[in-house]
Amino acid sequence: MQMKLLSIIVPVYNAAKYLDQCIDSLVSQTYKNLEIILVNDGSSDDSLTICQKWQKKDSRIEVISQENAGAGAARNKGLSMANGSFITFVDADDYVCNIMYEQLIQNFDQCIDLVECNYAMTDDNQAHFLTEAGCSIVMNSEDAMKEHINNTIFQQVIWNKVYRAELVKDIPFPVSKQIDDEYWTYQVIAKARQLKHIKSVLYAYRQQESSVMHCLTVKGRIEAIESKALRHSYICNAMPNLVPLSQYNLWFVILFQVQKSLKEDKKESKQIVSFAKEVLRKYPIDTSNIQNKKDKFWLLSMKKFLVGTCYLRNILKKGV
Repeated sequence: MQMKLLSIIVPVYNAAKYLDQCIDSLVSQTYKNLEIILVNDGSSDDSLTICQKWQKKDSRIEVISQENAGAGAARNKGLSMANGSFITFVDADDYVCNIMYEQLIQNFDQCIDLVECNYAMTDDNQAHFLTEAGCSIVMNSEDAMKEHINNTIFQQVIWNKVYRAELVKDIPFPVSKQIDDEYWTYQVIAKARQLKHIKSVLYAYRQQESSVMHCLTVKGRIEAIESKALRHSYICNAMPNLVPLSQYNLWFVILFQVQKSLKEDKKESKQIVSFAKEVLRKYPIDTSNIQNKKDKFWLLSMKKFLVGTCYLRNILKKGV
């Protein structure tokens, strides 16, 4: 394939500690036809200075600054500036293998709109990459959505994927959300003609106790439920074969989030419980075809006693 331009969008917020390694991993790519868009989202540390330093070193880097508006707004800004035939995203505290984009882009063909790889979770600067792809998997959008719901491959994370620009340019990220990717990725999967998963481990996802996913607020837990409810609503209309699986997933997401909230802060959990009950009423589940007896018990219990069920599961240390 001709070496088409790849736009790499990096939202940057107070990431000075990790930013040099992140940017270095991008400018060191074996795939050279890049534009690297660093969107400084109102950082109060030295992040902007670091971005500007790298911009002087490499003409492929563009630095944009905006008042703090969150990662979703920063990614939207990057999308509006992107000129590439392909688009990808990187978080400013992560880093990538030097062959990541060469390997992903060479797996595109005329019908494939998205290619993803595996990722390594790490808490240091020396993640173990695995560059031998092995067998790959190609799926249509409905089969990929099934894997997405099951959280196996084609997960909601956005940064282990390369996208055709026309696939994502008209799908904006929600603004002011803690977990904006969960509102976005299912829409991309649904729109794609074919999606490809390769088994290479090429992205390093840095684990931090202060990260969004490690410290969800009440707002974040409500968003975790809301995003799955919106996905389920979409699936009800567009992919009816997946409705039972999506419904099952939605209810267990609610179970998990309410359990977590009751363990962490019983006062704040009232808002989450109230919202969860609204969603359960809106999307009632049919348990008649559920074969797993334990799951069926918990779902039936949820229908009558959501809070009591969650307390019991917490006592039994089930699910969290």
